[in-house]
Amino acid sequence: MIQETAQAPPAVPDRTEEVGELYDELEHDVLHFGYWDDESDPSSFTEASARLTELVLQRLRPADGSSVLDVGCGNGTPALRVGETTGARLTGITVSEEQIGRASRRAEKAGLAGRLRFQRADATALPFPADSFDHAFALESVQHMDRLAALREMARVVRPGGRIVLTDLFRRAPAPPQGPPVMDALVPMWRMSPPITLDEYPGLLEQAGLELLELNDVTAQVIRRSFTEVLGQIQHALDSGQAASIPSAGRLDLTVEANQRAVLDFARHMTGTREVGYLLLTAAVPGAGQ
Repeated sequence: MIQETAQAPPAVPDRTEEVGELYDELEHDVLHFGYWDDESDPSSFTEASARLTELVLQRLRPADGSSVLDVGCGNGTPALRVGETTGARLTGITVSEEQIGRASRRAEKAGLAGRLRFQRADATALPFPADSFDHAFALESVQHMDRLAALREMARVVRPGGRIVLTDLFRRAPAPPQGPPVMDALVPMWRMSPPITLDEYPGLLEQAGLELLELNDVTAQVIRRSFTEVLGQIQHALDSGQAASIPSAGRLDLTVEANQRAVLDFARHMTGTREVGYLLLTAAVPGAGQ
């Protein structure tokens, strides 16, 4: 009788330095997608991005005086929202030194430096003792990480009963034979980890020691309009001569006309892709107080 041997999950490349270098270059205040109620929703990208942040915070439910960990804090926009609308204390982490400086300066300018602090840290090896935080959220950051390692670390540092809310990109459909593989192209471009499917997430949470509370596929509200906005930003940058290069894999020179056409063609494919999905997930650390 031949016994089958369970195969270990594929290794996830450590892209910490690459991700840090990528985000060092991105100075935009808003670095995540938006959420539109439907196709007739007239919200701007900034308004839709703020709505996505609100959806995360509604599920997190931070109370006055609670402690929140922002995993992949970017330039501090979601953290500022926490500071402005709740009485929680927040620690934001990122692997980008530039982002730490930008987020810290913005918190100080807003008069929130006493409750918001930012530091460089790797989400897969958090420099905090167990049970340090009441809640944690990761808004569009876990796609750059070893997801299981990051989830286990969040489960470790969040107290029993605490919530963990995250968003992530996932593989929703295979690439069409007539078009470029959008998801596989995004992975090196955005320094992402290997893509995951929606069905894999419950098992991932179980391995991390977390209890799944809610798993929503919000692709229809997020992806097409967000990618359309990205296309518009690229077109505007090219039309105004402001895009000499983009921080993609290999730094694509956009002063070359052929590269401009290639980028615009790919961006148009992104607006119509069925491959890329977007999820909004709420989990809890098992224990009292959920």
